[in-house]
Amino acid sequence: MRWTHFIAGALLLSALLIGDQAGAQRATLRAHAVVIGVSGYPNVRPGLQFPDDDAEAFAGFLRTPQGGGFDVTLLTNEEATRGAIYRALNGIAPNVGDRDIVYVFFAGHSVVGSDGVAYLMPYDGDEKLPVVNGITAAGFLRQVAELYGRASRVVVFVDACNSGAVMDPEGVAARGGEDINQALTTVWTRESALMNANEQRLVMGFFSAQARQLSYEHPLLGHGLFTHYLLRGLGGEADGFSPNSPEKDGIVRAYELRDFLQSNVSRHSRVLFNQVQDPVASPIFDRDFAMSTSSPGGRHRWVVPTSPVSRNQVSAQPAARRAPVDGEFVLRTGETTPVGDLQTFFGVWHAGGRHLSARLNGEEGSLEPGESFEFTHSGGACRVRFLSTADPDPDVEEDELHRFSLVCRPRGATRWPPPSRRQNSSWEPDFWLRVAQTTSLTDGRTFFGVLNWGVGINVWRTSIDVSLNGERHKLWAGDRLEVPGGAGKCFISYVRTEDPDIRIEGDEHHGFTVLCDGGEIRMAGQGPLAKPDLQLRTGQTVRIGDGQHFFGVRHWGWGINIDQTSILVALDDREHRLRAGARLQLTHSRGQCFISYMGTEDPNPERQGDERHGFAVACDP
Repeated sequence: MRWTHFIAGALLLSALLIGDQAGAQRATLRAHAVVIGVSGYPNVRPGLQFPDDDAEAFAGFLRTPQGGGFDVTLLTNEEATRGAIYRALNGIAPNVGDRDIVYVFFAGHSVVGSDGVAYLMPYDGDEKLPVVNGITAAGFLRQVAELYGRASRVVVFVDACNSGAVMDPEGVAARGGEDINQALTTVWTRESALMNANEQRLVMGFFSAQARQLSYEHPLLGHGLFTHYLLRGLGGEADGFSPNSPEKDGIVRAYELRDFLQSNVSRHSRVLFNQVQDPVASPIFDRDFAMSTSSPGGRHRWVVPTSPVSRNQVSAQPAARRAPVDGEFVLRTGETTPVGDLQTFFGVWHAGGRHLSARLNGEEGSLEPGESFEFTHSGGACRVRFLSTADPDPDVEEDELHRFSLVCRPRGATRWPPPSRRQNSSWEPDFWLRVAQTTSLTDGRTFFGVLNWGVGINVWRTSIDVSLNGERHKLWAGDRLEVPGGAGKCFISYVRTEDPDIRIEGDEHHGFTVLCDGGEIRMAGQGPLAKPDLQLRTGQTVRIGDGQHFFGVRHWGWGINIDQTSILVALDDREHRLRAGARLQLTHSRGQCFISYMGTEDPNPERQGDERHGFAVACDP
């Protein structure tokens, strides 16, 4: 066997366009692409087989009406120098309009330098001196985000590798490994806040493998395994593939492509290579983006958004939502969905053997396959039946998929309707928070934050510790918490957690839904993870309220706060320790103010004093 030094990194950035509340409008858009593939390097050994073929095939698909009719700039092998790549990216930037589509695809080598930085390698890159002509992954993502900041949506595909890849005499090459995959995942997590700073667009990504896994290519495929199924999925095979997809509707959506890649790449890596390669999607994800039409002779029509919604920012008054009714739905262990109405939440918090433990608005019960239970809600009654459980990997905890059927009848009816085979889509959270992050809800004076999640408080990781205006609560899947403030009743429920790398603490994203009477979402201000009203460094003080009161940061970090999820502040010389979701109340000559700790940005954890602490401040007019 021969050892090679390899990556096929595929970065696909797309300005995606999605329908608005009242219904999607269509418009003529321009679609641009820069597609790059390098199979041979003068200063990196040995050369690769298929990155240039990957790039040419991807460019060819994008040029077709089915793929979106892109204007493509293609750079392969010696054409793809560092300077040429940047000239191509900068060259199309002035032509990108507010609603245009942009794809950037890269296939080639990558290395992780001795400094731990991940580099994409152009044709003139040197593996021994990547800092000279290499392109840092962070810099690449940041520059593309800045260049195409007017585009409405951005998608990143990364087919990654490392320096320990394996190639056998038949040319079966391993694309990727733990170093580059983990580095790129870390880069994505760190840069995502910057890339999503503009609420008019969304950056999301697909990665070819999890950290500590390789990504493979094979001469029988003529492509990398990930790119092979990427092309097949976009070509139509992903349409209707997801368990929660409706019947084939002629459109390949992002979540269908994600599920298609995860299933086929995972399965065929085991069959072809006797190895494990599991693609993953980024924590920030727009599931319904229409990526292509599934008909080879069809023409893909891009949908223009008038009210873009990203995962981390929810518009102030989004459209009303309906709870799943009359059909089948799937939940993973630890997931929650509304059922019947938008005040009733059902979730699975534990599964073992034939039994699973479920909760309905906090009331616990046990179910076996074939068993059902009935409940009443504001509009009538519903019956949930547990159908079956599928366990993709018995060695992995809490990855089971539980299928249920749901039938509902209106108030006053005495007969149950027949079961429907309609597939309800998974319930998507309204907002996502990390541990120590806070958002404001309903009236702007109600603050909700995540305190803790994981080992210690929750051995199964299917519950979460949260704070609502400083009061601590534990939410399990299927629980709900009434939210004060605003007109009518509002409830918040823990939907699920996404953990990109289970070995890394603190990269988890926790999803929640907050629903009020009528189904609307009521978020204060700009919604979750909006920019703080106030940012301070440790030791800084500002006037607040009527100008006669002072607020400052005294300490954050080790010593007072071993997990760095709270902060020591002072309000008029009185010390307070603020955790996520807590608030301080200030009464002054003009009224009241409420202050809540939203989280800390730490650009360099090894450097003390550069942290910026964010606060939400809500005062009477």
